[in-house]
Amino acid sequence: MTTVALIAAVWLIVAWALAVRVGHALRRRSAAVPYAAFHSVPDGTRYLACHNAGVCGHMQTPHAPAGPGLWRCTTDGCGHITKGD
Repeated sequence: MTTVALIAAVWLIVAWALAVRVGHALRRRSAAVPYAAFHSVPDGTRYLACHNAGVCGHMQTPHAPAGPGLWRCTTDGCGHITKGD
């Protein structure tokens, strides 16, 4: 290896190391992600498919007992009643 190639290789390594160090120092930190809010679930709650497509979109949502064999969706703005076991 010639002297010029050796000097070029050393400069390339130094430039790469400097770019890595400066890059870490200048990189912006992302904002902290807020934690999800958890709410207490009433006793007897079951997760059933809610058939209100407008609010729950047929997803599994918490349903509270609403009478014998009936369950009420507890999702905000829904309140759909469904039959259950």
